[in-house]
Amino acid sequence: MPLHAIRPHPLRRRLAPAPPCFKRLRLPLALFLLLLTTGLLRAESASAPAGSLSPRGGRVGWARLVSDDPEWRRHTRSDHELSGYIKTRTSLNLDPAWHTADPARPDELTRYPLIFSTGLSTFQDETRRKNLGEYLNRGGFLIVDACINKDVTPNPDVFLTGNTAVFQAILPGSNVKPLPPDHAIYACFFTLPEKPPHTYHNAIFDPRWSRHPLYGVFADSGRLAAVISLSGLQCGWDRMPGPSGHTEQCMQMVVNIYVHAMTR
Repeated sequence: MPLHAIRPHPLRRRLAPAPPCFKRLRLPLALFLLLLTTGLLRAESASAPAGSLSPRGGRVGWARLVSDDPEWRRHTRSDHELSGYIKTRTSLNLDPAWHTADPARPDELTRYPLIFSTGLSTFQDETRRKNLGEYLNRGGFLIVDACINKDVTPNPDVFLTGNTAVFQAILPGSNVKPLPPDHAIYACFFTLPEKPPHTYHNAIFDPRWSRHPLYGVFADSGRLAAVISLSGLQCGWDRMPGPSGHTEQCMQMVVNIYVHAMTR
């Protein structure tokens, strides 16, 4: 059955039979919840707050969403450092290599409970959009992060507007709203001093970027299905110029997003 033919009622989405190509998505999430309830999740980092949670289970991978954006591979040279950081600071068994997830292939999407993207605005064809929507409806999670290089993202507001429009198109009934400083995502594993940490082009403060918090994409069920970041987290973990400790803070923000996405 083609993905576009599947439109479960919102109240039955969790119980409706999944398309065969999407059934495997449930396994990593189910395993994670099992470990959560049996008390096998634990924090490995001395800097993480007492009683915080981290995922453990079979090996999973850090994946980037393939897109028509020529910059979708940008900063991948440091993705292995991010993966290594997540693995050493938590008990998540993360593959050190970075992977790709092509939205034209549902079998690739379902390998990863969380996928990173540099932006969704280039997805114009119906097939990839509907596959992404089904991925999110089945429990998948997306992090969309803007690169702060002015040649890549000239205007953060345009980036936010464009990605918000795509999410509302692929996830009908969804709501995109800012995540306030007291939201659990900023303290569910690491307690972050800056909520969120911001990277700036050439390390020059820019109020057009600094005023943006993280934005949550909430499905019609109320579940947080994605985060839109105008913080340049990818630029930060790639060690772009910034204040002391900034690279680690960007990695910590990603850890928090990952843990929040897998435990809510």
